[in-house]
Amino acid sequence: MADADDAGAQQTIVARAAQWAAMIDAGDMTSAERAECAAWCERDPRHRDVLSRMLSLHDHLGPGDTLEKTALRRLLDHRETTRRVGGAFLAVLLVLSGWLVLRPQSTDAPVMAYRTERGEQRTIDLDEGSRLTIDTDGAVDVALTSEQRQVRLRRGQLFAQVKKDASRPFVVSTRDGSATALGTAFAVRRTEAATIVTVTQSRVRVCPADAPARDEGCRVLGAGQRASMTPAAVTPLPGIDPESALLWTEGWFEADDEDVATVLAELDRYSTRPIRFDGSDLAGRRVTGSYPLTDIDRALEGLARTANLNVRKTGDAIAITPR
Repeated sequence: MADADDAGAQQTIVARAAQWAAMIDAGDMTSAERAECAAWCERDPRHRDVLSRMLSLHDHLGPGDTLEKTALRRLLDHRETTRRVGGAFLAVLLVLSGWLVLRPQSTDAPVMAYRTERGEQRTIDLDEGSRLTIDTDGAVDVALTSEQRQVRLRRGQLFAQVKKDASRPFVVSTRDGSATALGTAFAVRRTEAATIVTVTQSRVRVCPADAPARDEGCRVLGAGQRASMTPAAVTPLPGIDPESALLWTEGWFEADDEDVATVLAELDRYSTRPIRFDGSDLAGRRVTGSYPLTDIDRALEGLARTANLNVRKTGDAIAITPR
């Protein structure tokens, strides 16, 4: 009985999320509807998760899902209002998302969810031989099928050391797009504005989520190259030394003439207590040095000496001010 009730609740969530997805896609929501949608997402983490999956549905469809992708694209390309699209749009969303959200991608490939707390890093050895290092406050889902190795980075940062298998592509996806390993090792980080892909060995193909056709808008990155990926485009970034790019996996953050506010923001990601500061008060202060991510108190002490800062612990937070 409990299983039936849970399945019914899931179906209700999927149905409601499909309605919200159709309204969001139509682009004609009122302010009241937007507020209602936001409140619905806040009520239950599952609400936000299912809606997020629907809004990035094409990211979840595998290479063998041509018919589903085509049907979805045709609906999305019309951009009609919810009232005009109506049942057709909802039907496709319900069928596809019901398959994606309520059951694994195949009977032999359950989705494994991995999470890390603030200040925690975790290394996962996958059954097929690859290794994932998940950074602080991270959320990663993994599905291994006979056709593809799929890793969904929902939050945070990961480093993938990939076992070569040409018959099963290794793909890391975010809401912004996908990074497919053409070699062995790369890092992917989600920020509020974009996804950053850094290649440390061999090559990676990076493709934006909204690419109108296969490989259109994609870029191939080599070792030491980086790119910023949004749903619309992949933009090259200045190169980086591969060893420096992976210092976080060893518990260190290296600043090279870095803005103090940037360093504090990075340390805050690893701190179990929020680090409070006003970036405008610290403007113009820059530092060079290495800071331990596993000992935030020591990192802040060193930064305070170098940048002439006050560090004050207040309740559950750490306040940083200029001297």
